Amino acid sequence: MRVVKTSVLLPLLLLASAEAAIAGPLEDGVAAFQNQDFGKAFVLLGPLADAGNPEAEKDLGVMYEEGHGVPKDPALAFQWFGKAAAQRNAEAEYRLWGIYMAGAGVPRDPALAMVWLRQAAAQGHIQAQKALSMSTSTGIGTTPDGGAATSWMQKAAEAGDPEAQRRLAIMYAIGGGAPKDQTKALYWFRKAADSGDAAAQIELGNDYARGIGVPKDREQAMAWLHKAAAHGGISASMAQSIIHDIEKEETPLAPAPPELEAVRWKADAGDPKEQVHLGELYCQDHTEIKDYAKAAFWFGKAADQGDANGEARLADLYYDGSGVPKDLSKAGTLVKMAAAQGHARSELTLSGFYSLGLSGFPKDQGQALAWLRKSADQGYPEAEYQLGLAYSVGTFMPKDQTQGLSWYRKAAEHGYSPAQSQLGLLYELGLGVPKDPKQALSWYRKVVEHGDDSISSAMAKSSIARLEAKGTE
Repeated sequence: MRVVKTSVLLPLLLLASAEAAIAGPLEDGVAAFQNQDFGKAFVLLGPLADAGNPEAEKDLGVMYEEGHGVPKDPALAFQWFGKAAAQRNAEAEYRLWGIYMAGAGVPRDPALAMVWLRQAAAQGHIQAQKALSMSTSTGIGTTPDGGAATSWMQKAAEAGDPEAQRRLAIMYAIGGGAPKDQTKALYWFRKAADSGDAAAQIELGNDYARGIGVPKDREQAMAWLHKAAAHGGISASMAQSIIHDIEKEETPLAPAPPELEAVRWKADAGDPKEQVHLGELYCQDHTEIKDYAKAAFWFGKAADQGDANGEARLADLYYDGSGVPKDLSKAGTLVKMAAAQGHARSELTLSGFYSLGLSGFPKDQGQALAWLRKSADQGYPEAEYQLGLAYSVGTFMPKDQTQGLSWYRKAAEHGYSPAQSQLGLLYELGLGVPKDPKQALSWYRKVVEHGDDSISSAMAKSSIARLEAKGTE
């Protein structure tokens, strides 16, 4: 029989007793933290953090960083994350990456941020692995390395993270960091879709609908798209849009409209409005006469006579390369010609060209604002909404929430659904206006009344359900 000396046994018993004493409060504190009972969590975890427990230190850091149960305090958050990271707590290391990248309470230091991110990723922290993959893919904070980007995303994907599986599939599909491999792309899309990732389900549905990398299979396409639609919200809107396209393609092409010959006769006679009308008829989807080349011909005829609508529509075709060779410079010239005549949509488009430096125009925020105002002053709803957004976030000018709200309201009253949805959100959250759930519901319902499958409509439906669940009426 083996005899254990008392001098060895006693310290072991004392250590086990101490660990058991700590385990109870730690487990209870972590459970309270996860259940968002932050007052209890702080009471239980505080002494353990003071005693040097890395899990408790990390949780205290999160509480101070996000203001859970305590006032937000970036300095204290940084202090606790530093203590936990020094003991190789992966979540704390990941949080320090975010702090140093953003310069949140400390001088911004991308190099040091990447040190912490790499340490967290090396320990198997999935969010860190995904972040490291994206950083090495884009070169943000480090040297671009496509191979390393793929490798880190694969580690997260193999750990079962659906988002990582979808991102890895995209990498293989487009050759982003790894050689293109449609077989591997399909494998990882299916993994993500099987895990319930709505975006992957939409991608698979679209691939089967179009025969991209797989044989066309309507049954498979519809199965995946309906699974995505079941998620509700934006996913449902996107999935339903593809389902609608599939069903539309299966219906016979619509015949030529009965007015075609009369419109053609007037267009031949040189009427620019009818020439634009004829071009529009040739642009109609799912019709026997759809022909972008003929549309470009007739838009061009109207543009040659200085018709602003003809110039604007011909610009669209040159911008997209539909029926004519893609030519962004020519599109820009036509847009400017139409805008100079007061064509509101072209004024908005020209604003965007100046803002981003597209289609041969230099970046010029003063010109961008001037053309945006011209369009909005004509009551063009999308321009009104964009001007409201510019005031709200301080693009082109100092922030002015009152002006932003005014322009949002104008666009909303003109029936522009993104503006109606924005007003609903502002009233729901009380941002710049008194919090008013009834007003929020009213604006959300106006969005849904449009009866379309837009993203705004999907988000509005989700918001209505949320507010109605709270008993808001």
